[in-house]
Amino acid sequence: MAIIRFRNPNGNSYYDTDGAQYDNAARRGSSRAAYAFDEEDEDGGAGLPRNRSVLRALLIAGVAAILIFIIRAELQGRVYSGASYNKIADVISQEGARYIALGDAVVTCSRDGASCMDTGGKMIWNIPFEMQQPVIDVSGQVLAVCDLGGSTIYILNSRQELGRVNTNLPVRAIRVSESGEVAAVLEDTDITWIYLYDQNGETIAYFKTTMAQSGYPVSMAISPDGEVVGVAHLTMGNSSIGSSIAFYNFGSVGQNSVENNVSGYNYSDEIFPYFTYLGNGSCAAVSDSRIVFFKGEEIPQSAANAMFSAQLEGVYSDGKHIALLFPDTSGEEDHSLRIYNDEGQLVVTIPFTLDFTNIQLVGDRVVINSDQECLIYNLSGVRKYRGTFRDDVIAVIPSQSPGKLTIVTKTTIEQMILE
Repeated sequence: MAIIRFRNPNGNSYYDTDGAQYDNAARRGSSRAAYAFDEEDEDGGAGLPRNRSVLRALLIAGVAAILIFIIRAELQGRVYSGASYNKIADVISQEGARYIALGDAVVTCSRDGASCMDTGGKMIWNIPFEMQQPVIDVSGQVLAVCDLGGSTIYILNSRQELGRVNTNLPVRAIRVSESGEVAAVLEDTDITWIYLYDQNGETIAYFKTTMAQSGYPVSMAISPDGEVVGVAHLTMGNSSIGSSIAFYNFGSVGQNSVENNVSGYNYSDEIFPYFTYLGNGSCAAVSDSRIVFFKGEEIPQSAANAMFSAQLEGVYSDGKHIALLFPDTSGEEDHSLRIYNDEGQLVVTIPFTLDFTNIQLVGDRVVINSDQECLIYNLSGVRKYRGTFRDDVIAVIPSQSPGKLTIVTKTTIEQMILE
């Protein structure tokens, strides 16, 4: 394997703009304010600060912190038994369309294009295109979409189109970072290329893989800053298959490594079709017998493993947690959802029964739904809601508020308010 071209994508600087302002009105109004900490009061005790604006600010901050704690505690313990609905907009649903949450905005992506709508039903942007089989990836507030086998990648957020990438070869897979970089697997005749682009469509780096040398890429992960790319390759031995997981750092650290390959691991008799970053410099790869966690922002290292023998039914992630779905072996429920944090620790196991169409991890919530019914749990395993929709739904989009969902039916987009 050889790196063909390289440049450092991390060209931005970030500055801490946090600051504090203080009201000096007390000082301007009285010369005593400058000596308030040194003087004694009429009773002979230590003097009190005369800067009332500072005291007022501290008092308000303290009260606000207490209120936030009370509200969070109430929401954490609250269980909902019903729901009301507010219509946001009328829609004509398209076959095969996907509805995706970007913050509190809703993105609709179909074969004919993509559009974004705010919570009030106002159209933010609309981008027409023609695709046979849209491939979509989301990271944080950034979405990338392309046609399987196509050559154009659209990079979007809830406000605008960030950029487009035009490739010179058919696209087989894409992964997008939170900062807008895109890693793409491109098909050639006897070679598979992996390209890394910035959101303006410029090439950051690219390298080739072959079955004989490194194996065939089956999954990828890209760090939130777009600097590190992990690739899980399928490898072939004399009479067995295996996997090789390699990490490439295209920042300054990777320049000191051969071909920017900063770490790698081999696994016999396993294939890793799912690979994702979880934040805090960690990522996870899943095979049919284990989940392995890697830790390290610049040079990922193997950190934890969890083996399993049950049949894996699905993998879900929100960029902070990752969940594995298995049959419930107790026989009491149909499914068992095991949720891990970015340290590789098992947070909770949620058994449930529902002929579901989707499972979503959103902050401290787990939303499970079919077209007629919805289950919501917290990460303590407490069921917060179970109920039916008033109409058949096409998509359920959890909002930032724990008591609200956006519901898409065949004719409307509605806000569902839990009660």
